[in-house]
Amino acid sequence: ADYLRRLRNDPEARKNFFYGSPVGKKAHILWLRGAVRSANRRVYVAEAQTLSGMPIPGVPVGTGRLDFNGATVELSLNVDPEYRGKGYGKDIVAALTQAAREWKPGIPLIAHVKAFNTASLRAFLRAGFAVKGTRCLNLEAR
Repeated sequence: ADYLRRLRNDPEARKNFFYGSPVGKKAHILWLRGAVRSANRRVYVAEAQTLSGMPIPGVPVGTGRLDFNGATVELSLNVDPEYRGKGYGKDIVAALTQAAREWKPGIPLIAHVKAFNTASLRAFLRAGFAVKGTRCLNLEAR
């Protein structure tokens, strides 16, 4: 819970959120309890990998989330500040895409990215998403 909240409250990450206010510990715990219990949400912590692709337990590099609204699954991610710019965003999006397709087969996958959030845009495009909007960049998996 502390790791998720630390990333959620990271000032650089908050600029890219659609709801960017800092979150207190109590509010975060309540949100996390609801998220874990929800049949329509999955929350993940991504771990570092060795060069051969084996996970390195206990070395988190970011978080990911899947939200099912009945018609689509929305993917979102947050890369740990220490690991930004090292390709983990693309890896997290790829893992989320696979998890979403296994969880909700045949359901369209989407993401909403602010136009100036070039790191997230790059991660989604490299993972096979395509831009489908202009106000914010709405992306869909191909």
